Amino acid sequence: MFDVIITGPGSSAVPVRCYQQKDGNLLAEFMPSMIVLRKGAGFAELDVTVRSPVGQDLPLAMKTINQDTDLIELCPPLPGKYAFNITYGGQKITDSPVTFNVIEGGAARAWGAGLSRALVGAVAHFNVSCVGLCPPDRPMVQISGPPGVPHVNASIVPKKQDQYEVSYTPVRVGMYDVTITCSGKHISGEITGECSGPQGSTVPVNIQQDMPESAQVILTPKAPGPHTLSLFYAGFPLTFSPINALAEASNGGVRLILTGKGLASAICNQVAEFNIDGSQAGPGIPEVTLTGMKNEIKVNLQHIGDNVYKATYTPVSAGAYLLNVMWSD
Repeated sequence: MFDVIITGPGSSAVPVRCYQQKDGNLLAEFMPSMIVLRKGAGFAELDVTVRSPVGQDLPLAMKTINQDTDLIELCPPLPGKYAFNITYGGQKITDSPVTFNVIEGGAARAWGAGLSRALVGAVAHFNVSCVGLCPPDRPMVQISGPPGVPHVNASIVPKKQDQYEVSYTPVRVGMYDVTITCSGKHISGEITGECSGPQGSTVPVNIQQDMPESAQVILTPKAPGPHTLSLFYAGFPLTFSPINALAEASNGGVRLILTGKGLASAICNQVAEFNIDGSQAGPGIPEVTLTGMKNEIKVNLQHIGDNVYKATYTPVSAGAYLLNVMWSD
């Protein structure tokens, strides 16, 4: 008999369903949910929509707990960033849209010095964890070396439940490829970064892995001057790294006013438009990019006058897009 208790951020218990597995493990499932409190907000219509990482609107389950509380449930179909748009009486509530990240459950991972460096003739080690995978599986490791060393034997030793230690001995100096699969899926490496600023200062680098094939790098320069951003994958520098950039001192900011339906939504194969009002931004011209998960849409600009521009674009595929508007002289 098992007692399984899962608690949320507010230390409140989350209802779960438990299933006994053939291998003796226990699988616990629960439905992600959020609570909307309407106490003191008056009587109005509550409207909630959620958009998936690929830009699709998903079905929601809304349940009334009591007169002032509603429960919203969602079953995420894939990992990535989700956005909840919540309106009450036609007005957006504070902090809407609410975003959260969904990660793939039971993802295998690998770590250890042996993944990035080793000495010739010395045993190198790294660890692999397959905890939570369903069905459970033992990792497969293949190591190939430089020319003349097509294969290196790897020893996989169980350490504890679903965790393993892998060891190998390189026989020649050079680059080695380590391929790890678990349940038929490759274990991806970790993206890390570091940034140096003026006078040897360091800038924290935040990397968000929203999707398996992409990551977002966020950093905030503390002082004006040259900065160098170095990015690594599995401990190795990326081909375009390091990146040199110049952070300029703030001059009070640029005021741009964007209006038009094309800022929030569009219909495939139909022209969408919005306006860019830079009359209060000083001299300059707009630079606009519109990028999706698979493609980039060309944005056409027409100067109307007095630093006001009309932007038009035609999407060809459905999905979520990121609009970036800059003002440069």
